[in-house]
Amino acid sequence: MKYLLTLLMVFCVSLPGRAQTKSYLVKGRVVADGDFLPLAGASVQLKGSSDGTSTDGDGVFSLNVTGNSATLLVSFIGYQQREVSIRVPSTDLRIVLKENSSLLKEVVVSTGYQSLPQERTTGSFSKVDNELLNRVVATDVFSKLEYAVPGLTVNRSSFGAPTISIRGQSTIMGNSQPLIVVDNFPYDGDLNNINPNDVLSVTVLKDAAAASIWGTRAGNGVIVITTKKGRADELLSIGFTSNLSIGQKPDLGYLPLISSSDFIDFEQHLFNKGYYTSIEQSPSHPALSPSVELMIKQRDGLISGAEANSQFEALKGQKVQDDMNRYFFQNSIKQQYALNLKGGSNSIRYYFSGGYDHNQENETRNNYKRVTLNSSMVFNPLKQLELQADINYNQSNASLNNPGISLMSSSSAYSGKKFYPYALLADGNGNALAIAKSYDVSFVNSAIENGYLDWNYRPLEELQLSNNQSDQYDLRSNAGVKYSFNSNFNAELKYQYERAFTNSTNLQSEGAYYSRDLINQFSEGTGASLVHHIPVGGILDQGSSTLNSQNLRGQLNFLKDWNQQHLLSLIGGVEVKQLDVTARQSRVYGYDSETLQTQQVDYTSAFRVTPSGYYNFIPSMSGQSSKTDRFRSFYANGSYTFKERYTLSASGRIDQSNFFGVSTNQRSVPLWSAGLSWNISKEPFYKPDWLPQLKLRATYGYNGNIDKTVTAYTTARYTYDWLKYMQALEIINPPNPELRWEKIGITNFGLDFETKNRVLYGSIEYYLKQGKDLIGNMNPDPTSGVMNYRGNLASMRGSGVDLNLNSRIMDKAFTWNAALLFSYVTDKITHYTKEDLAYNYTALSTGIAIFPMQGRPVYSVYSYRFAGLDTQSGDPMGYVNGEKSTDYASILNTKPEELIYNGPARPTYQGALRNTFGYKQFQLSFNIGYKLGYFFRRNSISYSQLAATWSGHSDYALRWQQAGDEQRTSVPSVSGVLNASRDDFYLKSEALVENGSHIRLQDINLSYTLDRKRVPGLPFQQLQLYVYMNNVGILWRANDQGIDPDAVPNGGALYLPQARSVAFGVKVGF
Repeated sequence: MKYLLTLLMVFCVSLPGRAQTKSYLVKGRVVADGDFLPLAGASVQLKGSSDGTSTDGDGVFSLNVTGNSATLLVSFIGYQQREVSIRVPSTDLRIVLKENSSLLKEVVVSTGYQSLPQERTTGSFSKVDNELLNRVVATDVFSKLEYAVPGLTVNRSSFGAPTISIRGQSTIMGNSQPLIVVDNFPYDGDLNNINPNDVLSVTVLKDAAAASIWGTRAGNGVIVITTKKGRADELLSIGFTSNLSIGQKPDLGYLPLISSSDFIDFEQHLFNKGYYTSIEQSPSHPALSPSVELMIKQRDGLISGAEANSQFEALKGQKVQDDMNRYFFQNSIKQQYALNLKGGSNSIRYYFSGGYDHNQENETRNNYKRVTLNSSMVFNPLKQLELQADINYNQSNASLNNPGISLMSSSSAYSGKKFYPYALLADGNGNALAIAKSYDVSFVNSAIENGYLDWNYRPLEELQLSNNQSDQYDLRSNAGVKYSFNSNFNAELKYQYERAFTNSTNLQSEGAYYSRDLINQFSEGTGASLVHHIPVGGILDQGSSTLNSQNLRGQLNFLKDWNQQHLLSLIGGVEVKQLDVTARQSRVYGYDSETLQTQQVDYTSAFRVTPSGYYNFIPSMSGQSSKTDRFRSFYANGSYTFKERYTLSASGRIDQSNFFGVSTNQRSVPLWSAGLSWNISKEPFYKPDWLPQLKLRATYGYNGNIDKTVTAYTTARYTYDWLKYMQALEIINPPNPELRWEKIGITNFGLDFETKNRVLYGSIEYYLKQGKDLIGNMNPDPTSGVMNYRGNLASMRGSGVDLNLNSRIMDKAFTWNAALLFSYVTDKITHYTKEDLAYNYTALSTGIAIFPMQGRPVYSVYSYRFAGLDTQSGDPMGYVNGEKSTDYASILNTKPEELIYNGPARPTYQGALRNTFGYKQFQLSFNIGYKLGYFFRRNSISYSQLAATWSGHSDYALRWQQAGDEQRTSVPSVSGVLNASRDDFYLKSEALVENGSHIRLQDINLSYTLDRKRVPGLPFQQLQLYVYMNNVGILWRANDQGIDPDAVPNGGALYLPQARSVAFGVKVGF
């Protein structure tokens, strides 16, 4: 009995103890002091226990705690550790950590699959935070990245829009653009649709450990854009931004154009040689310039010599640049407005924004408008459940009515020759004047008398008649659900749908020259018997394209921290993607903009073309295309950290696509990476106080690259054989069942460091890239019927160094911070045999197009050897069989290996120096950028082009004219007989190669900030006023031609430097 009573008493006493062992859930959020931004990856430990966890990407943590109270140890690199006493249960904790200025400020990077502290990474990441993004005023995101990221280059040339490369080239003929990720998914739309005011940060993934999780699309690096979201426990806040940017008129004086006087002298030389005699007699009646028309009148006795000379002098005093500057160019004015609302509670977070941009471009009648709307919601209906939904919509309109500089730099709009140097576009009252274009004056007048439409060309009138519009609509929505099984393990499912639509219309009205010219060409007879095979009226070209993209991803996440001794992070998932793109274009004739009616034409008959007499078909300009890309991927990524000192990471991915060969899909070869980091400063033996942070990193792995222009299967497009009058198929790609993705192996070594008080901190990295199975072109067997073959033919390697140095020079009432970015990059083709290579010698003329040579960089400048000018004739001389020669046919057939290699066409060294000064509410910063160690080919005079197209270079004034001139100039003489081969040799010779190295003052930013911390009682939380100047000017250049290497007039095209602009802006937060 006593025994039973004793047991009962013990049991009763133990009941409270058992009640105390009950587990309760503690949930909260760790944020930074000041801006209350969530701290992802912060350590939350239960004091006196090995239990602990880490915060997720939103700074949220959950932990099971026993008892009625507990003490949490909360720490984060760069912040002071806190001990927080809590009562349990508790599900709405908000723990604020203060920054520890003596430690490395923590950077949280995003890969698109996960967010993690950079301190725990092994790979190469560069993050551009919101503060750095905001110092640049621009309507697009990528303008904000130039000179902001080591290893990222913005390549500018006269051929198309600027392109971006990360750590140089990783491919030869394949796609060289980095993958763009927006809010965790690849972005398939137009990047100009992204409103930079909605962007929170940009992370650039450079090596395999950072980017290999993106598989076959990560070979050129990855740019991850994270947009702004609402934050938990944040009161409603309103932000408004307004910018007004004014740009200078383009400087047409930069263009190296032949003077009016020199042009007339040249035409007089040709006239005296009888060059125009055959042109006068041509049945096509090609256009003759006014000066040649004068020469003919003087020759035929229609005007006296004195009268002709008087008119010649008048023409020599005219410059077409003056009228172009007056009527075709203007100051650009760009307006930008953005409004956002954000906030949140413990269960919901939201962000809404709207933006409007209106750009008046440098070309008159060209403008751009954009409207953006964004909504982001995160909802926690249960403690373990998170729902997320984003909707992004934008629409834009671009009016492209002014061809601008292309009127002077290419066979001007539609057809015919370029503007001659002395062209007058308007009279003294601003009335449009006709200028010579396609046909001589006598023929034009005669045709009009015979009932043809007015065949005169008036550029100023064309400017007002143009109606060229492009509209874009883009809707991107994504949704996600995340369920947390416990504080360490969760699963998420994400889906994104994007639909983009582009519609373009180009209406050439009945009065437009293009319409009149085409209608007249397809007209026959005279007077009452005149027949128009193209009906009189407008010509409307329409084009549309539709993009539909769907992404679905399922992912498991595991993260556990065992008392800061062991930290394990694992993710794994599967995703599928389908991209459908359709495009259509059409043309209608006889369009009436009032009634919207059109008229039918006969596309199947060939008609006699006036005035040439040849037969041709009426252009239909109709076509359509469709393509579907499908991807299926499996991926995993993991890292293990021991005692916050050693981190081992690994990732793998298997990509399958309808692009790859059948056997390749069956093998499913994965792309992978592995990395290791050692945080030396956490070692017990580490003593240096002056260097509190020191970390070593090393990674190796493979990224991939896919070329969407080739597939494993035979592809062809429908066309029409005009010789046989029947439909035909044109083979684009022959079958290639062994087609593989390009593989880029990357080795990366990195060192991160920080001295005491952050006097100096940053990183230095060395990398080595090896590209295998790269896509290349080759000449197939001519009997195969295939004109070109692209396959896995080549390989290359590259290496480089990235340096990012930051310094807190002064940190008192007056602050001074500096950042130095330095990158060294080089590449060379290691395999591309002459048997594989289909050489394109036209690439020599640019230094921009690819001319692949084994052992040389992908983008290189090659030239014919130049032996100077002949002392007696001024002819340019080259080499044939090692001897000086003017046999231009033989010189132009020089073997590729005998060409002169001048050097790389893209910078070998580049970077920036950014200084920021602060005093009280004022801040001043300026950025100096530099590009060194590369070459470009400038343009010069081509006498055959000058005669045929009126395209002339100012080098004409420097030409050889008499014996001895060869000592002062390399510009050839005017030959007695025009010789296109002679000109071609000179333009592609080493005489025109220049050093592209230069240093420029990129921008200056001055701001003044007021907030309630400094001035209590303000009606707003913060107000910032700023002035920003961009493209300030070149400080030094290696070439002595006054050429901006980012704006090289080349290959007949003219290109103007980016105009200097000044922006005034205001940001206010409530």
